[in-house]
Amino acid sequence: MPIKILNTYVNNEQLNNLLKNNTLFVGIFSESCSHCINMKNEWKKFKSLLVKKKLNGTILEINAKILPSIHNPLINNNARGFPSLFIISNNKFVASYDLERTAGQFLQFFKKYIPNKEIFTKRLINKKNQTLKKNKRLLPMNPNFIKKAKHYNNALKLGDNISLCKHAKNGINGCHICCSQFTKRKTYKRCIKKCMK
Repeated sequence: MPIKILNTYVNNEQLNNLLKNNTLFVGIFSESCSHCINMKNEWKKFKSLLVKKKLNGTILEINAKILPSIHNPLINNNARGFPSLFIISNNKFVASYDLERTAGQFLQFFKKYIPNKEIFTKRLINKKNQTLKKNKRLLPMNPNFIKKAKHYNNALKLGDNISLCKHAKNGINGCHICCSQFTKRKTYKRCIKKCMK
């Protein structure tokens, strides 16, 4: 949802959720303000640019009439005249806009504070990979290994249960956990042959 316009009615719960989870360029305008009227065309261009570029941020446009019904101090405390333009990211005030009021300048300013989708997804992937490496889940695994693990029998000895390791229930290859302590024994070699194909 790149553009949210509050003209007549405010749902404060929805507004608070929007402020918590997004980076917003907030614009508060008055219908009687000459600066707001002069800036209207550039603001429309900015909104269309944001939609075309498919950026990860949201524009929050607020009519000054409904400002008293908004119960959020982040918005109320930063409305210091009209137009009031500022950035809120994850429920924190970031910066107010004091530059030239053109669509290009708005976009350039907003881009500084929008988290890049590619960088964000790469960070998530790296975090997942790090946790997987910590849990030893990136090791090569025989697909039958987990299926057999469901039928793990505690009565059998280690040699008989070699491919039915209890760690396979968690998706971890048991050869590296249980059997590695028996590297000099024949059971380890059998385990490697069965599990690590």
